[in-house]
Amino acid sequence: MITISRKLKIYSTAFVTIFFLSCSQPLDFEQLEEYTIMPSISSSLVFFSIDASNFNTIISGIPTATEVNETSDFKLLENSFIKQNLVQLDFNFEIKNEFSHVFLLDVNLLDADSNTIHKVLEGFEITANTLKISAEVLLIIEDFPQVINFTKVQFIIGLKDTTTTPDASNSSKIECKSSLVMHLESTI
Repeated sequence: MITISRKLKIYSTAFVTIFFLSCSQPLDFEQLEEYTIMPSISSSLVFFSIDASNFNTIISGIPTATEVNETSDFKLLENSFIKQNLVQLDFNFEIKNEFSHVFLLDVNLLDADSNTIHKVLEGFEITANTLKISAEVLLIIEDFPQVINFTKVQFIIGLKDTTTTPDASNSSKIECKSSLVMHLESTI
């Protein structure tokens, strides 16, 4: 005669066997090949603060309005994984203008020989006495494939009306913070 504990062992063993066998499938390695990773990398691009003296240059005794031109190296695209898998660039700008003058901003991507590859911003107007101006520019690499070759970023800021210059004793300034988010896509 079978005891209750023996019946319980038989049923338990049968149940566990059916449970494990019913949940198994052959391994599908194609799923792994189809898996795509999509990381994003954020980087500070440039920060600058410019006062009135940057726009006052004396030439032959006459004050002349100038533009400020700053170029910075950008090394992240030297990484072959990033360069090969880059799908989008998001440029973000935050600008504060304490001056009573309007400025124009150009942002250019340059190659190693300082040739312009792409103009991110051209003639972007920075209104007078504005404490926060934001701008975002998205570049899809498929539409602008040449941008993967940029190694420098050039910022050019100048007065819109060059007939008047800020007073050199003015304590106002213009500040710009910029960042870049690089979106990648790669299969394993």
